[in-house]
Amino acid sequence: MESTPEISENRLQSELVLLLKNLHAKEREGDRMRLPEARDLLQAHLSLDFADYFKFLKRYSYVMINRRDQSLLLTETGRRVAQGKADDEFTRDLREHFQHLLTEEAGFIDLGDGEEEFEKIAPTEDTEGNPKGSAPEPPPPQQRRQQPQAAQSKGSKLDARFTKYDAIGSGGIGTVYRGRHNTLLVDVAIKEIKELFSYFNFLQRTEVVRHLKETVERMAALQHPLIVRIYDCNTEIAHPFFVMDYMPGGNLRQRLESESKPSSTDKLVVFTQVLYALDYAHRKGVVHGNLKPENILFDECGNAHLCDFGMTSLLKTDSSRPVPQLVTGSIAYLSPEQMRDRMMANAQTDIYSLGIILYEMLTGRIPGRRSPLPSESAPDVPKGVDELFEKMTEDEPEKRYPDFDAVLNDFYEKIDGAEFLKKGKVVLFGGLDDEAPGQT
Repeated sequence: MESTPEISENRLQSELVLLLKNLHAKEREGDRMRLPEARDLLQAHLSLDFADYFKFLKRYSYVMINRRDQSLLLTETGRRVAQGKADDEFTRDLREHFQHLLTEEAGFIDLGDGEEEFEKIAPTEDTEGNPKGSAPEPPPPQQRRQQPQAAQSKGSKLDARFTKYDAIGSGGIGTVYRGRHNTLLVDVAIKEIKELFSYFNFLQRTEVVRHLKETVERMAALQHPLIVRIYDCNTEIAHPFFVMDYMPGGNLRQRLESESKPSSTDKLVVFTQVLYALDYAHRKGVVHGNLKPENILFDECGNAHLCDFGMTSLLKTDSSRPVPQLVTGSIAYLSPEQMRDRMMANAQTDIYSLGIILYEMLTGRIPGRRSPLPSESAPDVPKGVDELFEKMTEDEPEKRYPDFDAVLNDFYEKIDGAEFLKKGKVVLFGGLDDEAPGQT
């Protein structure tokens, strides 16, 4: 009889989250995954039998099953965990159900520093009156040079340059924290690559670190006002990280889910800004490869900025072990050719993904095969958007636009550009020649 494999709490949690993420991705496509489909897709990536995970998720009401067609439905609790919001209750449930299997952590790269990845800590006051877990309010400009570092709010120092505070976002690759530049005394965002190792144990640390360094260097070379700037990185420590602009306006996903919905005109302005950012990046030879609403961030003025170019390259591996189909929860935005080869990324895949985002922004849903055109779902959407969307999301790559410059040209040809050319709406560039950039 085959012995039960040694299993750790970390591994169980990451595999359960992986399962829930797959169900959530299917749900966001307007569909449900059937029990046999989920088993066939994920069994190769699980330490235990698929049935053991399903029993747990059903017992503690993270999923429900339709007995007639065996389709799986996430409960609100399960959806929260799939979105990276697991809490202490999830951990307690896991320990209770799998207590007969849990052993000491074995066979994992030691990246731990005692932090719980999903821990939520209520702010408390330190001796200076600043809330712990969030960066201190910046002092007035005239006071910044005189303020001693000792007066800063307490946080977790990454190194002499940066202090890390509360988590502001997380995903399958890492967690983003609000941070502070200790010399310049400005807020920054710090992305730690940590979850990636616990979600997918097929990855080699040396491979991830090498790809991370290459990816961050490419992102840092992109100097465009609508692309999040990279300031620094450190790949020589247990939890590699890179530092970028802090965007206080949140991301597009949060805006789409908020109760106050922006107008179609405002949504098309966001679309236009992302078009210009991608056109610039592609001209520089940098493809995004993983476009989704979570990667479109907003500054305090409401301008859209693109981040996380090329992050899927961190998942490249020389291992012969199978790689999970779902990596970072963005399956709804993948082109047909990316569904066949997750590592594929080029101009046409980015164009397809942005077309899906355009439709979701304007209608509130992911498009399906029989979905109505954008103007049919939202009467205030110009009809010219329909043709734009259809060409961006053609199944065959050669039928899509050849590049983002062609998308921009068609956009201004098919849609009255007056609203999108008002001063302050969008930064426009003449290209990569010697002409000075201007704001139109």
